[in-house]
Amino acid sequence: RLGIVLDRDGGALGKMLPTFQIFAGGPMGDGAQWFSWVHREDAVGIVVESLTNPEMRGPVNVTAPNPVRMGEMCAALGRTLGRPSWLPVPDFAIQALLGEGATVVLQGQKVAPNAALKAGYKFKYERIDDALQNILQEFNVPGTCALGYNSLRFDDEFMRYALYRHLQDPYAREYR
Repeated sequence: RLGIVLDRDGGALGKMLPTFQIFAGGPMGDGAQWFSWVHREDAVGIVVESLTNPEMRGPVNVTAPNPVRMGEMCAALGRTLGRPSWLPVPDFAIQALLGEGATVVLQGQKVAPNAALKAGYKFKYERIDDALQNILQEFNVPGTCALGYNSLRFDDEFMRYALYRHLQDPYAREYR
């Protein structure tokens, strides 16, 4: 059984990123539903462990050991990106965006990886903040404007020059 796999290139997180990048992110629905997540590296690790470790038997929940509420997930995402998490997304918008996947997000489930823990699997990312920090590290650069998956870095020298040019000619359209 697979929880919500966190990866910036797709899935629920990939669809949440654009709204946070434009400072319009927030919890989905009422934010109280459980969000049983797993970092992509731990998802692969648990699957490999279940195939190679005879101690891991029966149904295996592929989730992190610390599920969070949707509101906590969005607050952590906002902190990681340096953006606010303030604008809740209504249910109908989630259904339009995620289709059938909206049920998982809006109702949520609190799932624990008991079989993996019992078999001794060591998680790389047990906490949502650590997982998001790792996945979104390219977005978390001071002075960065995140545009898609490529970040455009505005260093101090560029900003000083742009400010200088603006003060010289506030209507100038380009800064070379």
